[in-house]
Amino acid sequence: MGRIAEKLSEIEKTARAIVDNAQEQKHQMEMQMQKKRDAFDADMEKETNEKILKIQSDLATNMEKLLKKQEEQNNNEIESLKQDFKEHHSEYAKQILERVIKV
Repeated sequence: MGRIAEKLSEIEKTARAIVDNAQEQKHQMEMQMQKKRDAFDADMEKETNEKILKIQSDLATNMEKLLKKQEEQNNNEIESLKQDFKEHHSEYAKQILERVIKV
């Protein structure tokens, strides 16, 4: 009977060692997975920030082009109006004078 108790004690000790080892391996695997998740998160954040900066840069470039184009159109329109006034200022003055006289 003492021998059976010894054997059972050995089996229990071995089982406990197996469970302890399994728990340690589980803990190690959890730590490795957490490191991988952290690295993945850092990579994704970096990639996302780079994409955001690229989009912002593209938007700024497009806005500059749009503003430059708008400025050119405005300058062209102003020059056109100045040229029109140069060519027709006498007519405009007569029309203004006629309107003033009618009142």
